[in-house]
Amino acid sequence: MTKVATQLNIPVPTLALSDRDTPEAVAVGLRPQTVHLVLSQGTLDSLATAEELESVIAHELAHVKNWDAMVMAIASVPVVLADGLRSQAIDFSKSGGWIIITVPLAILSTGVWFVGNVIIAGLARVREQVADRSAVEITGPPAALATALERLDQGAVVNRHTDLDFAS
Repeated sequence: MTKVATQLNIPVPTLALSDRDTPEAVAVGLRPQTVHLVLSQGTLDSLATAEELESVIAHELAHVKNWDAMVMAIASVPVVLADGLRSQAIDFSKSGGWIIITVPLAILSTGVWFVGNVIIAGLARVREQVADRSAVEITGPPAALATALERLDQGAVVNRHTDLDFAS
């Protein structure tokens, strides 16, 4: 983690280990100076090599370098505001408010909410691709990251099925 953080020229984050069996790796925090890297036991169990672990860490720290949490938080503001406005317009309308104002407002805010969510989903995909590219630039061959992502995905599917079996 220190090697990758140094290569990305960011502060070394605090490492937190989760005892969850589901593979999870996430950088938590809005600013590089306050980030915690959380790795679950499921992640550590799923990855077979040090190179795979390094590539996962590089991917998460690339999000930190690129301020992705802040970018996504700012991009979400119009969606959150539109959702709040939509629910307020609907509540006002139900309580006998002016339909001539509340219905168009509810329709407009729903449109903004929908379009905003589509844009955010696209932006999230782009940010993930950038983090993947950055991880490969830092760690070398893309095979380690590709294999790590496959293993984490398989571990998540296995864990999801185990959770479902347990619940039934």
